[in-house]
Amino acid sequence: VTYQMSPLHTQTLEIISVACLAFYYFEMVILVCADAQHYFLSPSTLFDFAITVVSTIDTVQSYLAPEGTGGSVGIQALRATRVLRLVRIAHRHPGIAVLAQSTIKAFHQSVGCFVLMAQVAVCFALAATQLFAGVREGAIIDPSGGYVNFD
Repeated sequence: VTYQMSPLHTQTLEIISVACLAFYYFEMVILVCADAQHYFLSPSTLFDFAITVVSTIDTVQSYLAPEGTGGSVGIQALRATRVLRLVRIAHRHPGIAVLAQSTIKAFHQSVGCFVLMAQVAVCFALAATQLFAGVREGAIIDPSGGYVNFD
């Protein structure tokens, strides 16, 4: 499904997706080489393995599907399971969850500051536009010449 994106944008996202899959396979190979028995007995690593395999099936199916069909909707719905990795990491490491919550709360508190800074920037832009509107196009402002370039 392209959601009316440009072909370049769609191709870029596909390349990023394949690169992420390659990274997950690289991680999986390293973990299997390090301790194969523990890898296949741990529920969390089996979960990662299942997500990686489902993502691979989805990616291959999207390349093999005719243009515009988008592949199987059921497999694409399983893409959302990738987010569960983040939930698992936050559950395993409570400090990361606290950091994410703090960042979200800080962002909500900072919105007013960002709006104020944007308003100040717009005011300065309007003042500069009014101040330099009379400068002849292409002329250089020379302060030693008494600003004779202004009309």
